[in-house]
Amino acid sequence: MDVDSLLLIGGSSFATYLIYKRFEPAGILPASILLLVLPVPIALYLRSNFASIFTALSTVYALYWSLILTFTISYRLSPFHPLASIPGPIPCKISKFWLSGKVTTGKLHLYIQSLHQQYGPVVRIGPNELSFCEADAITPILGSRGLPKGPCLIFWVTWRKDIYYIRSMIDEDRFISFSVDLGYLREGKDQSGLFKVLHQAVMDVAIISHFPWSYDFLRLIPGSEKPLKFLQNLGADMVHQRIRSGSTRRDFFHFLIDEDGLESVKPTLGNVTSDGLLAIIAGSDTAATALSHTFYFLLQNPRCYELLQKEVDENFPRGEDPMDFSKQAEMPYLNACINESLRLFPPVISGLQRRVELGTGGKMINTTYVPEGTQVSVHQYSLHRDPRYFSPLPDVYWPDRWLTQETYTLPTGDPIPANQIILDKNSFIPFSIGPQNCAGKAVALLEMRAVLCALLQRFELKRAEGVRLEDWVDGIEDCYVTRCSGSLTVSLQPR
Repeated sequence: MDVDSLLLIGGSSFATYLIYKRFEPAGILPASILLLVLPVPIALYLRSNFASIFTALSTVYALYWSLILTFTISYRLSPFHPLASIPGPIPCKISKFWLSGKVTTGKLHLYIQSLHQQYGPVVRIGPNELSFCEADAITPILGSRGLPKGPCLIFWVTWRKDIYYIRSMIDEDRFISFSVDLGYLREGKDQSGLFKVLHQAVMDVAIISHFPWSYDFLRLIPGSEKPLKFLQNLGADMVHQRIRSGSTRRDFFHFLIDEDGLESVKPTLGNVTSDGLLAIIAGSDTAATALSHTFYFLLQNPRCYELLQKEVDENFPRGEDPMDFSKQAEMPYLNACINESLRLFPPVISGLQRRVELGTGGKMINTTYVPEGTQVSVHQYSLHRDPRYFSPLPDVYWPDRWLTQETYTLPTGDPIPANQIILDKNSFIPFSIGPQNCAGKAVALLEMRAVLCALLQRFELKRAEGVRLEDWVDGIEDCYVTRCSGSLTVSLQPR
């Protein structure tokens, strides 16, 4: 192959690289044209330099794709890249496939925490993505004047993006549900298969979210959308069942379908179905997982269990209804135990991606200039365990840190004065902050308080015989929301 042929292939591949770098075309059609169709006329033009058309095509394709990858990697590792000054591991700088691989292990949160421990409060975790572990980055990224969502693909958001208006409709006297009995508690099992499919779908989405451009291609694989179709059909069935049964109380569906007639345009059935499924995904499994974390920590720390048991007994003696939500909200140790669980294991354990929009000229986040087109996030797991904001014992379950006292007692029994306690409540963001924070925060906290009070009033909880509590923590997986592959078997004995 002569020099002119190499220049033609090299120039064409460089032009394609520049198109992807500047415009980031997504979808099957542009990818097919730029990566599959374009090399064909080049191979035909250079046919005379090869023994056969097959040799020409294979050589041109190999050189064309190899050069595109070479240009891409060279630029991403070069000092000319806008994020060249931000430290991070080389595999992360090259491609998001590295982080995607970490997702499959379920331990992405631990990996990013290790990166912050190694590189500092700002780490480059992708070719164009930064992770922040500093309190002063929270408001610029997530606050009311923060940044819009990044391109991270979340399958329920592809159905509907304006679920956040529901926040204004929620109070403690309304029920966030379809008023449909799924029968899980009665049967003691996931009889519809919802959570099995949900867990698989969430893991799939967590992997794909690191390269969302691949979604259109993966959808072509037979059976790849089976979990999504299952959830869509389940949502449709619940909506139709709720419509047939009518409104018996002001539940979640009551507001979704505008049964009060307050909206000028009625929401469509498709929008109602997608919003309802989002509520199930965001509000059921996450709350149950957070409760399980709390029970794990209480069983691991008998002193904490005893103090909480004492507070529950003082506020709700035997025979008294423990469902006084206003009283629960004022129980200091109860709320301290919940806050400490949410601090160590927030429901969305690795944070929420945002993006500095193109055309904005970039944004200063604390002392770091972030160029336009960059994705950013606050890594909640690392932030909540940072000794700059939570000390002493940032990795230890110690609810006392949330109490107001003059002197504290460490788990070791040693006293410590209040002026040596660091508790930065502005760095505590288990439900995120800003206009896109968790719509069900109030309901989730209400549910956790109510369940804890009801169970501790009536039962004594113990670790089941032969159970290793450590298996619960070992089984915690980060796949956008926290997923637990282990089991937490507990023995309940009536008091």
